[in-house]
Amino acid sequence: MKKKKGLIYVLLSISIGYLFYNYLFTDYGFGMMNHHYGYYDDYSRITYYLNSSLVFISYTIIIVSTLILITSKTESKDYSMTFLDERLSKGEISVDEYRKIKGVINKK
Repeated sequence: MKKKKGLIYVLLSISIGYLFYNYLFTDYGFGMMNHHYGYYDDYSRITYYLNSSLVFISYTIIIVSTLILITSKTESKDYSMTFLDERLSKGEISVDEYRKIKGVINKK
């Protein structure tokens, strides 16, 4: 699960980094058609399609990875039960003491 979360965090950072890069370094200016509304620049049509598809992929990765991270259940390790099982297997405590202590731990 750690490798999966690591991959998710890497994809998130790349997507957010690309969106920041796209926001900060997209240079819009007025082109030859000043009478039209909006801004124009000298990018080709392929560049527009590539940029828009990368932005779409970035947003999709962000949404999917946050959903995966929110819905993933974190497994809390119960070290007290592991320690108690080890003590029972070593013979430090009896079965009756094990059951009493386990009942106290489970009531927490």
